[in-house]
Amino acid sequence: MDLRSKLVRLFTGAHAGVYRLTDGRLGADMNGADVLLLTTRGRRSSKPRTTPLMRVEHDGDPHVIASNGGADTHPAWFFNLIAEPRVGVQDGDRRFVARAVVLDGAERDAVYASAIDTMDEFGEYQRATERLIPVIRLEPLPGTDR
Repeated sequence: MDLRSKLVRLFTGAHAGVYRLTDGRLGADMNGADVLLLTTRGRRSSKPRTTPLMRVEHDGDPHVIASNGGADTHPAWFFNLIAEPRVGVQDGDRRFVARAVVLDGAERDAVYASAIDTMDEFGEYQRATERLIPVIRLEPLPGTDR
């Protein structure tokens, strides 16, 4: 693992830890955008993996964007949720289990436009790569709020 990857993991772990400990009072905002914690199950390790991600609200459901900072590859957490779409979410002090649904077509485009309105960088990320950046709706499963 290179130094950059180690630093990203360290920052991500610290961010998630502070977010959890404070029920989202700290860490739920980054550069003016809302942040949630997404917990996926590692597709190879089967271990839980938690990632702080920008939250995009659209039609009452939280969404996340698999931008990976405009890199040419999808982030690891995206591959994890493809393998197992049942994910854990902490959105502020609300915790629930959700079904991750990858959007396509006009629905994907509408939510991505909302993401750009939330954070200009999402437009830059799409221009930086030839891949279509995935948009994922997090549908809360009934009775899973904690």
